[in-house]
Amino acid sequence: MKSDFIILLLGRIIQVGIVLISLRVSTTLLPESELGSIYYITTLQGFFSLFLINPVGQYFNRNTNKWFSTGVIIKRFINQVKYIFLVAIISSITLIVLSRCNVINVSSSIAIEISFLIFALSLNQTILPLLNMLNKRKSFVVFNLFTALFSLLISLVLIYIFEATAKFWLMGIIASNLIFSLYGYLYLKRIKYSSNKVTEIKKNLVDVMKFALPISIATFFMWYLSSGYRVEVEKQYGLVFLASLGVGLAVSNQIFNIIESLLTQYFIPTLYRNIEGKDSIGRALEFNRYLYLMLPIYFSIALVATVAIKNLLPFVVGDKYYSVYVFSFFGIWIEFSRVTSNIFSVVSQIENKTNYFVPSYIISALCLFIGLGFLDYNQNELCLIILVANIINMIIIYFLSNKLLRISIPYLRLIKVTFYTLPSVIFFVLIQIQQQLSIENFIYCTFGGLLYLGAMYVFWKKNNES
Repeated sequence: MKSDFIILLLGRIIQVGIVLISLRVSTTLLPESELGSIYYITTLQGFFSLFLINPVGQYFNRNTNKWFSTGVIIKRFINQVKYIFLVAIISSITLIVLSRCNVINVSSSIAIEISFLIFALSLNQTILPLLNMLNKRKSFVVFNLFTALFSLLISLVLIYIFEATAKFWLMGIIASNLIFSLYGYLYLKRIKYSSNKVTEIKKNLVDVMKFALPISIATFFMWYLSSGYRVEVEKQYGLVFLASLGVGLAVSNQIFNIIESLLTQYFIPTLYRNIEGKDSIGRALEFNRYLYLMLPIYFSIALVATVAIKNLLPFVVGDKYYSVYVFSFFGIWIEFSRVTSNIFSVVSQIENKTNYFVPSYIISALCLFIGLGFLDYNQNELCLIILVANIINMIIIYFLSNKLLRISIPYLRLIKVTFYTLPSVIFFVLIQIQQQLSIENFIYCTFGGLLYLGAMYVFWKKNNES
Protein backbone atom coordinates (compact mmCIF):
# COMPACT_ATOMS: atom_id res chain seq x y z
CA MET A 1 0.00 0.00 0.00
CA LYS A 2 2.82 2.41 0.88
CA SER A 3 4.61 1.64 -2.40
CA ASP A 4 1.38 2.38 -4.30
CA PHE A 5 1.05 5.73 -2.57
CA ILE A 6 4.69 6.59 -3.27
CA ILE A 7 4.17 5.75 -6.96
CA LEU A 8 1.09 8.01 -7.11
CA LEU A 9 2.85 10.75 -5.13
CA LEU A 10 5.96 10.80 -7.32
CA GLY A 11 3.80 10.70 -10.43
CA ARG A 12 1.72 13.61 -9.20
CA ILE A 13 4.80 15.65 -8.24
CA ILE A 14 6.15 15.28 -11.77
CA GLN A 15 2.74 16.00 -13.24
CA VAL A 16 2.49 19.12 -11.07
CA GLY A 17 5.65 20.37 -12.72
CA ILE A 18 4.33 19.63 -16.21
CA VAL A 19 0.95 21.27 -15.54
CA LEU A 20 2.49 24.37 -14.00
CA ILE A 21 4.99 24.65 -16.87
CA SER A 22 2.06 24.38 -19.29
CA LEU A 23 0.26 27.20 -17.46
CA ARG A 24 3.42 29.33 -17.49
CA VAL A 25 3.98 28.68 -21.21
CA SER A 26 0.37 29.36 -22.22
CA THR A 27 0.21 32.62 -20.26
CA THR A 28 3.51 33.72 -21.80
CA LEU A 29 3.07 32.73 -25.45
CA LEU A 30 -0.65 33.12 -26.07
CA PRO A 31 -2.30 36.54 -26.47
CA GLU A 32 -4.82 37.37 -23.75
CA SER A 33 -7.78 37.10 -26.11
CA GLU A 34 -6.66 33.63 -27.23
CA LEU A 35 -6.20 32.49 -23.64
CA GLY A 36 -9.66 33.85 -22.89
CA SER A 37 -10.94 31.77 -25.82
CA ILE A 38 -9.41 28.65 -24.28
CA TYR A 39 -11.27 29.24 -21.02
CA TYR A 40 -14.47 29.94 -22.94
CA ILE A 41 -14.09 26.76 -25.03
CA THR A 42 -13.22 24.57 -22.04
CA THR A 43 -16.25 25.96 -20.21
CA LEU A 44 -18.53 24.74 -23.02
CA GLN A 45 -16.65 21.44 -23.19
CA GLY A 46 -17.03 21.07 -19.44
CA PHE A 47 -20.79 21.43 -19.70
CA PHE A 48 -21.22 18.36 -21.93
CA SER A 49 -18.56 16.37 -20.08
CA LEU A 50 -20.05 17.06 -16.67
CA PHE A 51 -23.71 16.91 -17.61
CA LEU A 52 -23.72 13.88 -19.92
CA ILE A 53 -20.48 11.91 -19.49
CA ASN A 54 -19.35 12.31 -15.88
CA PRO A 55 -22.48 10.75 -14.28
CA VAL A 56 -22.22 7.63 -16.44
CA GLY A 57 -18.48 7.61 -15.76
CA GLN A 58 -19.13 7.55 -12.02
CA TYR A 59 -21.41 4.54 -12.52
CA PHE A 60 -18.62 2.95 -14.57
CA ASN A 61 -16.09 3.50 -11.75
CA ARG A 62 -18.51 2.26 -9.10
CA ASN A 63 -18.90 -1.08 -10.92
CA THR A 64 -15.39 -1.52 -12.32
CA ASN A 65 -14.28 -4.20 -9.88
CA LYS A 66 -17.48 -6.23 -10.36
CA TRP A 67 -17.24 -6.09 -14.17
CA PHE A 68 -13.55 -6.93 -14.07
CA SER A 69 -14.12 -9.99 -11.88
CA THR A 70 -16.88 -11.24 -14.20
CA GLY A 71 -14.84 -10.67 -17.36
CA VAL A 72 -17.07 -8.07 -19.02
CA ILE A 73 -14.92 -4.99 -18.40
CA ILE A 74 -13.79 -4.68 -22.04
CA LYS A 75 -17.38 -4.89 -23.30
CA ARG A 76 -18.50 -2.27 -20.77
CA PHE A 77 -15.58 -0.04 -21.74
CA ILE A 78 -16.43 -0.24 -25.44
CA ASN A 79 -20.05 0.64 -24.64
CA GLN A 80 -18.78 3.65 -22.70
CA VAL A 81 -16.62 4.74 -25.65
CA LYS A 82 -19.64 4.51 -27.97
CA TYR A 83 -21.62 6.66 -25.55
CA ILE A 84 -18.83 9.27 -25.35
CA PHE A 85 -18.66 9.39 -29.16
CA LEU A 86 -22.43 9.92 -29.35
CA VAL A 87 -22.24 12.77 -26.82
CA ALA A 88 -19.42 14.38 -28.82
CA ILE A 89 -21.55 14.36 -31.99
CA ILE A 90 -24.60 15.70 -30.16
CA SER A 91 -22.48 18.45 -28.59
CA SER A 92 -21.21 19.79 -31.92
CA ILE A 93 -24.75 19.91 -33.34
CA THR A 94 -26.08 21.58 -30.19
CA LEU A 95 -23.30 24.19 -30.15
CA ILE A 96 -23.87 25.08 -33.81
CA VAL A 97 -27.60 25.52 -33.19
CA LEU A 98 -26.99 27.65 -30.08
CA SER A 99 -24.51 29.76 -32.01
CA ARG A 100 -27.02 30.36 -34.81
CA CYS A 101 -29.53 31.45 -32.14
CA ASN A 102 -26.93 33.90 -30.72
CA VAL A 103 -26.94 32.18 -27.33
CA ILE A 104 -23.19 31.52 -27.44
CA ASN A 105 -20.34 32.92 -29.50
CA VAL A 106 -18.63 30.05 -31.38
CA SER A 107 -18.07 29.27 -35.04
CA SER A 108 -18.89 25.90 -36.63
CA SER A 109 -15.19 24.97 -36.73
CA ILE A 110 -14.82 25.74 -33.01
CA ALA A 111 -17.94 23.69 -32.27
CA ILE A 112 -16.36 20.71 -34.04
CA GLU A 113 -13.10 21.24 -32.15
CA ILE A 114 -15.03 21.27 -28.87
CA SER A 115 -16.61 17.93 -29.80
CA PHE A 116 -13.14 16.48 -30.46
CA LEU A 117 -11.99 17.89 -27.11
CA ILE A 118 -14.96 16.28 -25.35
CA PHE A 119 -14.25 12.90 -26.94
CA ALA A 120 -10.48 12.94 -26.36
CA LEU A 121 -10.52 14.12 -22.74
CA SER A 122 -13.45 11.90 -21.72
CA LEU A 123 -11.91 8.85 -23.37
CA ASN A 124 -8.60 9.45 -21.64
CA GLN A 125 -10.30 10.03 -18.27
CA THR A 126 -12.22 6.79 -18.67
CA ILE A 127 -9.42 4.40 -19.56
CA LEU A 128 -6.65 5.75 -17.30
CA PRO A 129 -8.66 5.89 -14.02
CA LEU A 130 -9.89 2.40 -14.93
CA LEU A 131 -6.30 1.16 -14.74
CA ASN A 132 -5.96 2.79 -11.32
CA MET A 133 -9.18 1.14 -10.11
CA LEU A 134 -7.67 -2.19 -11.14
CA ASN A 135 -4.54 -1.43 -9.04
CA LYS A 136 -2.29 -0.87 -12.05
CA ARG A 137 -0.73 2.15 -10.36
CA LYS A 138 2.51 2.33 -12.35
CA SER A 139 0.74 2.16 -15.70
CA PHE A 140 -1.81 4.74 -14.55
CA VAL A 141 0.92 7.15 -13.46
CA VAL A 142 3.05 6.66 -16.59
CA PHE A 143 0.14 7.15 -19.02
CA ASN A 144 -1.01 10.26 -17.14
CA LEU A 145 2.48 11.75 -17.19
CA PHE A 146 2.95 11.12 -20.88
CA THR A 147 -0.50 12.54 -21.65
CA ALA A 148 0.36 15.78 -19.84
CA LEU A 149 3.88 15.98 -21.25
CA PHE A 150 2.92 15.38 -24.87
CA SER A 151 -0.07 17.73 -24.58
CA LEU A 152 2.45 20.48 -23.84
CA LEU A 153 5.00 19.38 -26.44
CA ILE A 154 2.53 18.89 -29.31
CA SER A 155 0.80 22.19 -28.49
CA LEU A 156 4.16 23.99 -28.51
CA VAL A 157 5.11 22.45 -31.86
CA LEU A 158 1.78 23.42 -33.41
CA ILE A 159 1.81 27.04 -32.23
CA TYR A 160 5.40 27.47 -33.42
CA ILE A 161 4.72 25.90 -36.82
CA PHE A 162 1.42 27.70 -37.37
CA GLU A 163 0.39 30.49 -34.95
CA ALA A 164 -0.17 31.12 -31.25
CA THR A 165 -3.92 30.58 -31.09
CA ALA A 166 -6.35 28.68 -28.91
CA LYS A 167 -7.13 26.39 -31.84
CA PHE A 168 -3.62 24.94 -32.17
CA TRP A 169 -3.01 24.83 -28.42
CA LEU A 170 -6.14 22.71 -27.95
CA MET A 171 -5.29 20.51 -30.95
CA GLY A 172 -2.13 19.44 -29.13
CA ILE A 173 -4.15 18.48 -26.07
CA ILE A 174 -6.63 16.52 -28.21
CA ALA A 175 -3.87 14.62 -30.02
CA SER A 176 -2.02 13.63 -26.84
CA ASN A 177 -5.17 12.44 -25.07
CA LEU A 178 -6.20 10.28 -28.03
CA ILE A 179 -2.72 8.73 -28.41
CA PHE A 180 -2.41 7.65 -24.79
CA SER A 181 -6.04 6.55 -24.59
CA LEU A 182 -5.18 4.06 -27.31
CA TYR A 183 -2.11 2.87 -25.43
CA GLY A 184 -4.20 2.56 -22.27
CA TYR A 185 -6.80 0.44 -24.06
CA LEU A 186 -4.16 -1.88 -25.51
CA TYR A 187 -2.72 -2.30 -22.02
CA LEU A 188 -6.16 -3.00 -20.56
CA LYS A 189 -6.76 -5.81 -23.06
CA ARG A 190 -3.68 -7.57 -21.70
CA ILE A 191 -4.98 -7.72 -18.11
CA LYS A 192 -8.66 -8.60 -18.55
CA TYR A 193 -10.12 -11.78 -17.05
CA SER A 194 -11.43 -14.45 -19.36
CA SER A 195 -15.00 -15.13 -18.25
CA ASN A 196 -18.23 -15.66 -20.10
CA LYS A 197 -20.44 -14.30 -17.35
CA VAL A 198 -22.38 -11.33 -18.77
CA THR A 199 -24.80 -9.01 -17.01
CA GLU A 200 -28.23 -8.48 -18.58
CA ILE A 201 -27.97 -5.31 -20.67
CA LYS A 202 -31.55 -4.18 -20.14
CA LYS A 203 -31.16 -4.31 -16.39
CA ASN A 204 -27.79 -2.59 -16.70
CA LEU A 205 -29.33 0.31 -18.60
CA VAL A 206 -31.99 0.75 -15.94
CA ASP A 207 -29.31 0.78 -13.25
CA VAL A 208 -27.29 3.33 -15.20
CA MET A 209 -30.29 5.64 -15.53
CA LYS A 210 -31.14 5.39 -11.84
CA PHE A 211 -27.56 6.14 -10.86
CA ALA A 212 -26.60 8.69 -13.52
CA LEU A 213 -29.72 10.79 -14.13
CA PRO A 214 -29.75 12.49 -10.71
CA ILE A 215 -26.01 13.15 -11.02
CA SER A 216 -26.61 14.70 -14.45
CA ILE A 217 -29.14 17.11 -13.00
CA ALA A 218 -26.80 17.97 -10.15
CA THR A 219 -23.78 18.40 -12.44
CA PHE A 220 -25.65 20.82 -14.67
CA PHE A 221 -25.88 23.21 -11.74
CA MET A 222 -22.41 22.15 -10.58
CA TRP A 223 -21.06 23.17 -13.99
CA TYR A 224 -22.64 26.60 -13.68
CA LEU A 225 -21.24 26.93 -10.16
CA SER A 226 -17.70 25.93 -11.18
CA SER A 227 -17.31 27.46 -14.65
CA GLY A 228 -20.62 28.05 -16.45
CA TYR A 229 -20.81 31.60 -15.12
CA ARG A 230 -17.88 32.40 -17.46
CA VAL A 231 -20.33 32.64 -20.35
CA GLU A 232 -22.01 35.60 -18.60
CA VAL A 233 -18.65 37.08 -17.59
CA GLU A 234 -17.47 36.97 -21.21
CA LYS A 235 -20.59 38.82 -22.35
CA GLN A 236 -20.13 41.55 -19.73
CA TYR A 237 -16.33 41.98 -19.59
CA GLY A 238 -14.96 40.29 -22.74
CA LEU A 239 -12.33 37.63 -23.44
CA VAL A 240 -9.36 39.61 -22.10
CA PHE A 241 -10.87 39.90 -18.61
CA LEU A 242 -12.03 36.29 -18.82
CA ALA A 243 -8.39 35.34 -19.42
CA SER A 244 -7.29 37.17 -16.25
CA LEU A 245 -10.09 35.66 -14.18
CA GLY A 246 -9.48 32.22 -15.66
CA VAL A 247 -5.74 32.36 -14.95
CA GLY A 248 -6.25 33.62 -11.40
CA LEU A 249 -8.72 30.89 -10.54
CA ALA A 250 -6.79 28.26 -12.54
CA VAL A 251 -3.76 28.58 -10.26
CA SER A 252 -5.87 27.75 -7.20
CA ASN A 253 -7.77 25.10 -9.15
CA GLN A 254 -4.55 23.35 -10.19
CA ILE A 255 -3.24 23.28 -6.64
CA PHE A 256 -6.37 21.58 -5.31
CA ASN A 257 -6.97 19.42 -8.38
CA ILE A 258 -3.54 17.88 -8.02
CA ILE A 259 -3.98 17.13 -4.33
CA GLU A 260 -7.58 15.95 -4.74
CA SER A 261 -6.78 13.63 -7.63
CA LEU A 262 -3.81 12.13 -5.78
CA LEU A 263 -5.81 11.45 -2.62
CA THR A 264 -8.99 10.21 -4.31
CA GLN A 265 -7.10 7.97 -6.74
CA TYR A 266 -5.44 6.29 -3.78
CA PHE A 267 -8.23 6.24 -1.18
CA ILE A 268 -11.51 6.00 -3.16
CA PRO A 269 -10.88 2.47 -4.55
CA THR A 270 -10.08 1.33 -1.00
CA LEU A 271 -13.18 3.05 0.38
CA TYR A 272 -15.43 1.38 -2.20
CA ARG A 273 -13.92 -2.03 -1.45
CA ASN A 274 -14.23 -1.57 2.33
CA ILE A 275 -17.93 -0.63 2.29
CA GLU A 276 -19.00 -3.75 0.39
CA GLY A 277 -21.30 -5.91 2.51
CA LYS A 278 -21.33 -3.57 5.52
CA ASP A 279 -24.34 -2.07 7.27
CA SER A 280 -24.96 1.68 7.64
CA ILE A 281 -22.87 1.89 10.82
CA GLY A 282 -19.95 0.18 9.12
CA ARG A 283 -20.28 2.38 6.04
CA ALA A 284 -20.38 5.49 8.22
CA LEU A 285 -17.22 4.35 10.01
CA GLU A 286 -15.38 3.83 6.72
CA PHE A 287 -16.53 7.20 5.36
CA ASN A 288 -15.46 9.04 8.52
CA ARG A 289 -12.01 7.48 8.24
CA TYR A 290 -11.88 8.86 4.72
CA LEU A 291 -13.09 12.28 5.94
CA TYR A 292 -10.53 12.37 8.77
CA LEU A 293 -7.76 11.82 6.24
CA MET A 294 -8.92 14.25 3.57
CA LEU A 295 -10.34 17.33 5.30
CA PRO A 296 -7.29 18.30 7.44
CA ILE A 297 -5.05 18.07 4.37
CA TYR A 298 -7.31 20.35 2.31
CA PHE A 299 -7.65 22.82 5.17
CA SER A 300 -3.91 23.04 5.80
CA ILE A 301 -3.21 23.57 2.10
CA ALA A 302 -5.81 26.35 1.96
CA LEU A 303 -4.22 28.11 4.94
CA VAL A 304 -0.69 28.02 3.52
CA ALA A 305 -1.70 28.76 -0.08
CA THR A 306 -3.62 31.86 1.04
CA VAL A 307 -0.43 33.56 2.20
CA ALA A 308 1.96 31.92 -0.28
CA ILE A 309 0.05 32.42 -3.52
CA LYS A 310 1.54 35.86 -4.22
CA ASN A 311 5.05 34.41 -4.15
CA LEU A 312 4.06 31.39 -6.27
CA LEU A 313 2.36 33.30 -9.11
CA PRO A 314 5.55 34.44 -10.93
CA PHE A 315 6.58 30.80 -11.38
CA VAL A 316 3.32 29.62 -12.93
CA VAL A 317 1.96 32.57 -14.96
CA GLY A 318 3.37 35.10 -17.42
CA ASP A 319 4.43 38.59 -16.35
CA LYS A 320 1.25 40.24 -17.55
CA TYR A 321 -0.83 38.09 -15.16
CA TYR A 322 0.91 38.94 -11.86
CA SER A 323 -2.04 41.21 -11.02
CA VAL A 324 -4.44 38.23 -10.76
CA TYR A 325 -3.32 37.69 -7.15
CA VAL A 326 -6.69 38.80 -5.78
CA PHE A 327 -8.54 36.30 -7.99
CA SER A 328 -6.23 33.51 -6.80
CA PHE A 329 -6.77 34.48 -3.16
CA PHE A 330 -10.53 34.03 -3.53
CA GLY A 331 -9.94 30.99 -5.71
CA ILE A 332 -8.20 29.11 -2.90
CA TRP A 333 -11.28 29.18 -0.70
CA ILE A 334 -13.59 28.57 -3.66
CA GLU A 335 -11.58 25.42 -4.32
CA PHE A 336 -11.54 24.44 -0.65
CA SER A 337 -15.34 24.69 -0.59
CA ARG A 338 -15.53 22.64 -3.79
CA VAL A 339 -13.28 19.78 -2.68
CA THR A 340 -14.93 19.65 0.74
CA SER A 341 -18.32 19.40 -0.97
CA ASN A 342 -16.89 16.56 -3.05
CA ILE A 343 -15.87 14.72 0.11
CA PHE A 344 -19.41 14.91 1.49
CA SER A 345 -20.95 14.01 -1.86
CA VAL A 346 -19.21 10.62 -1.77
CA VAL A 347 -21.90 9.65 0.76
CA SER A 348 -24.55 9.72 -1.97
CA GLN A 349 -22.57 7.22 -4.03
CA ILE A 350 -21.91 4.99 -1.02
CA GLU A 351 -25.63 4.90 -0.27
CA ASN A 352 -26.64 4.74 -3.97
CA LYS A 353 -28.85 7.82 -3.50
CA THR A 354 -27.28 10.09 -6.07
CA ASN A 355 -30.44 12.20 -6.34
CA TYR A 356 -30.15 13.27 -2.73
CA PHE A 357 -27.80 16.21 -3.28
CA VAL A 358 -29.49 17.73 -6.31
CA PRO A 359 -31.20 20.48 -4.22
CA SER A 360 -27.86 21.71 -2.86
CA TYR A 361 -26.46 22.40 -6.32
CA ILE A 362 -29.73 23.91 -7.51
CA ILE A 363 -29.88 26.31 -4.56
CA SER A 364 -26.21 27.37 -4.75
CA ALA A 365 -26.29 27.77 -8.54
CA LEU A 366 -29.43 29.90 -8.25
CA CYS A 367 -27.71 32.03 -5.61
CA LEU A 368 -24.83 32.59 -8.00
CA PHE A 369 -27.18 33.31 -10.91
CA ILE A 370 -29.12 35.84 -8.85
CA GLY A 371 -25.92 37.42 -7.57
CA LEU A 372 -24.49 37.85 -11.08
CA GLY A 373 -27.79 38.86 -12.63
CA PHE A 374 -29.24 41.29 -10.13
CA LEU A 375 -26.42 42.68 -7.98
CA ASP A 376 -24.09 45.53 -8.89
CA TYR A 377 -20.56 44.21 -8.56
CA ASN A 378 -17.05 45.06 -9.67
CA GLN A 379 -14.48 42.54 -10.85
CA ASN A 380 -13.19 41.68 -7.36
CA GLU A 381 -16.70 41.37 -5.91
CA LEU A 382 -17.45 38.85 -8.65
CA CYS A 383 -15.10 36.38 -6.94
CA LEU A 384 -16.76 37.02 -3.59
CA ILE A 385 -20.17 36.16 -5.05
CA ILE A 386 -18.75 32.91 -6.48
CA LEU A 387 -17.18 32.06 -3.13
CA VAL A 388 -20.40 32.64 -1.17
CA ALA A 389 -22.32 30.41 -3.57
CA ASN A 390 -19.76 27.62 -3.12
CA ILE A 391 -19.85 27.93 0.68
CA ILE A 392 -23.66 27.69 0.60
CA ASN A 393 -23.34 24.51 -1.46
CA MET A 394 -20.81 23.01 0.97
CA ILE A 395 -22.99 23.69 4.01
CA ILE A 396 -26.14 22.26 2.45
CA ILE A 397 -24.34 19.12 1.26
CA TYR A 398 -22.93 18.56 4.75
CA PHE A 399 -26.38 18.61 6.37
CA LEU A 400 -27.84 16.35 3.69
CA SER A 401 -24.92 13.92 4.00
CA ASN A 402 -25.35 13.77 7.73
CA LYS A 403 -28.92 12.55 7.23
CA LEU A 404 -27.73 9.60 5.14
CA LEU A 405 -24.74 8.62 7.26
CA ARG A 406 -23.71 9.84 10.66
CA ILE A 407 -20.79 12.17 9.91
CA SER A 408 -18.22 13.17 12.47
CA ILE A 409 -16.35 16.38 11.60
CA PRO A 410 -12.70 16.15 12.78
CA TYR A 411 -12.73 19.45 14.66
CA LEU A 412 -9.80 18.50 16.90
CA ARG A 413 -7.69 17.49 13.92
CA LEU A 414 -8.49 20.75 12.15
CA ILE A 415 -7.37 22.72 15.21
CA LYS A 416 -4.20 20.64 15.49
CA VAL A 417 -3.33 20.93 11.82
CA THR A 418 -3.79 24.71 12.05
CA PHE A 419 -1.11 24.90 14.74
CA TYR A 420 1.20 22.65 12.76
CA THR A 421 0.91 24.85 9.65
CA LEU A 422 1.42 28.10 11.60
CA PRO A 423 5.24 28.19 11.09
CA SER A 424 4.92 28.12 7.30
CA VAL A 425 1.98 30.55 7.38
CA ILE A 426 3.91 33.01 9.57
CA PHE A 427 6.96 32.62 7.35
CA PHE A 428 5.09 33.64 4.20
CA VAL A 429 3.36 36.49 6.05
CA LEU A 430 6.67 37.92 7.32
CA ILE A 431 8.77 37.72 4.18
CA GLN A 432 8.45 40.93 2.22
CA ILE A 433 9.68 40.59 -1.36
CA GLN A 434 8.50 41.90 -4.69
CA GLN A 435 6.25 39.70 -6.74
CA GLN A 436 8.81 38.59 -9.29
CA LEU A 437 10.57 35.63 -10.92
CA SER A 438 13.88 35.46 -9.06
CA ILE A 439 16.26 33.10 -7.28
CA GLU A 440 15.47 34.84 -4.01
CA ASN A 441 11.76 34.20 -4.43
CA PHE A 442 12.45 30.58 -5.41
CA ILE A 443 14.51 30.01 -2.24
CA TYR A 444 11.79 31.58 -0.08
CA CYS A 445 9.05 29.46 -1.67
CA THR A 446 11.12 26.28 -1.41
CA PHE A 447 11.92 26.89 2.25
CA GLY A 448 8.29 27.71 3.07
CA GLY A 449 7.12 24.61 1.23
CA LEU A 450 9.60 22.35 3.03
CA LEU A 451 8.54 23.92 6.33
CA TYR A 452 4.94 22.99 5.55
CA LEU A 453 5.77 19.43 4.41
CA GLY A 454 7.92 18.83 7.49
CA ALA A 455 5.17 20.04 9.80
CA MET A 456 2.60 17.84 8.05
CA TYR A 457 4.88 14.81 8.29
CA VAL A 458 5.18 15.31 12.05
CA PHE A 459 1.43 15.88 12.33
CA TRP A 460 0.49 12.66 10.53
CA LYS A 461 3.15 10.63 12.32
CA LYS A 462 1.88 11.70 15.72
CA ASN A 463 -1.71 11.26 14.63
CA ASN A 464 -1.09 7.67 13.53
CA GLU A 465 0.62 6.89 16.79
CA SER A 466 -2.27 8.27 18.87
